[in-house]
Amino acid sequence: MFTFSTATELVQHYQPQLPTMWNSLLQQTHNRLKEGVTIVPMSGKVKLIDQIQPTEFVEKTGRMEKTELDEMDMAKRAVYAKEFHKAIGFDEFDEIKLNNQTLPVPETMKELQSAYERKSEEIIIDGVLGTNYEGEQGVTAIELPTEQTIPLDFHYDGTTSNIGLSFDKFARLRRLAMENEAFGKGIKNGSDRLVLATNAAGIEDLYQDVYVHHKEYVTAVEAVRNGDIDSFLGVQILRTEQLPQRTVSSDLVTDCVAWVKSRVCYCPRNNYSVKMSVRDDLSEAIQIRAKFAAGATRLEEKGVWKLPCLVTA
Repeated sequence: MFTFSTATELVQHYQPQLPTMWNSLLQQTHNRLKEGVTIVPMSGKVKLIDQIQPTEFVEKTGRMEKTELDEMDMAKRAVYAKEFHKAIGFDEFDEIKLNNQTLPVPETMKELQSAYERKSEEIIIDGVLGTNYEGEQGVTAIELPTEQTIPLDFHYDGTTSNIGLSFDKFARLRRLAMENEAFGKGIKNGSDRLVLATNAAGIEDLYQDVYVHHKEYVTAVEAVRNGDIDSFLGVQILRTEQLPQRTVSSDLVTDCVAWVKSRVCYCPRNNYSVKMSVRDDLSEAIQIRAKFAAGATRLEEKGVWKLPCLVTA
């Protein structure tokens, strides 16, 4: 019979017999932007989304005058699916070489799922900010117009210093969305949403600016900062760390982006799937392969805005 003087001695004796767990590193594991877009499934290489253009009344100027017929303006927006995959392999003798550790097959599948969630976020952001396609055949390229960008140095007082996500930029976004009939009371019976995608730095910048210059709103923005709520002044804030960065002069800038939910479509074609198989052509190595296909697009440039924000310390 074994006797141990301390609990540590007991653990040390049995440690070789206990399986060691695989640990995952910190990372974003969910697509937070999906709740802020319209999901439209697709099949085939391209999906054409039909659109009807606004029209106006004309004044009747005479009694029993001849009625003139006009064509109804229509358009199409094209979504092209992008295909993605990732394959990870384990040698046939890896599990034996690991000795007391098990082969991380479930953990690998979990990591692939997390990678899929991040990539699908990137697809949405690229669809919002990048080149879109329209026209009857869906091949006419269209970029986000410059007037849909709130300037990096925007201030109501006319100063021109570069700044991060500020209260002034936030207020200007609300105004532009209202002017385009995309935000405010009565829009689609309240079912539509104005969404702002920003990172942790943007939320911190907004809080600091409100704390210094607009203390009457500090309680509301602090709740966003703490993660208690996800909206500020009626705008839903979705945090993502996948936003693109670029250099403007000598400044590093993050392109935050805002849109109306009904004006951005995410189109899954092949849902995410993962498969494990044995590769006879690779000495019976174990292959874990995941794949999916999806695309995203703006439906209308008037419903999307870019907010360049200085990367602050």
